[in-house]
Amino acid sequence: MDVTGQIRQLELAGFAGDELDHAVALAGSRRLVYAALLQEIRRGAPPREALRLVEGALLVRPAE
Repeated sequence: MDVTGQIRQLELAGFAGDELDHAVALAGSRRLVYAALLQEIRRGAPPREALRLVEGALLVRPAE
């Protein structure tokens, strides 16, 4: 799956260097993860915060 367009959108949104690498590693080929990152940016979160928020949402909590 080609996610070049999504990566370019992240770059345009301010992701660069390690933050961009982290975002791409987190999302892989999952377009919904790229969309979630961009949504957090549109809500005003800087790239580092957007990563933290989306990562937190992706964590699976163990059963209690």
